[in-house]
Amino acid sequence: MDRSSRGVRDSERPHKLRRRLPTGLDVDEATASFDSFVNLTFDKYNHFWANYDCLPLTTPRFFRLAGRLNLAMCHLKREEWIEARNVCDKVIAENAAAEKAYFRRGEARMKLNDHGPAREDFAKCVELDPENAAAKKRLAHCTQLIKAQKEREKRTFANMFDKFAQADTKREEMAK
Repeated sequence: MDRSSRGVRDSERPHKLRRRLPTGLDVDEATASFDSFVNLTFDKYNHFWANYDCLPLTTPRFFRLAGRLNLAMCHLKREEWIEARNVCDKVIAENAAAEKAYFRRGEARMKLNDHGPAREDFAKCVELDPENAAAKKRLAHCTQLIKAQKEREKRTFANMFDKFAQADTKREEMAK
């Protein structure tokens, strides 16, 4: 049997596949590249770029936002949910109209089982771009997950107080 990538299923491979981006670049390499790009170029010289806040987003601020959004996507692909959320927080702090940042932070929060805040992020994303079908789909999914969680909690705690009241009544009767 041919051991090329087309002739063998992923489960039959003797080694773990490296995760690749569409460009063929390894995700770990891309993460390191974007991280150094954002940190060295912009955070180190932030005092210099601060003087140019009046410039449009086609200047260094745009590149910083784009670099951070790409870094967040790399963290999502590497399943580093907390890091992705933190990078998106930085982007949102700098540009509250960055719909991609809200979407990616919502993705990270969903993976962290923070469905309420994830729903808020997807709702903000839909508010910024009402045509975003992926955000609408994720928003509906989050709503379903929240409802399911509430139902589980209802079933878990439904009879708890009745059982405690019955136990207290029995103790009082025995004490008499």
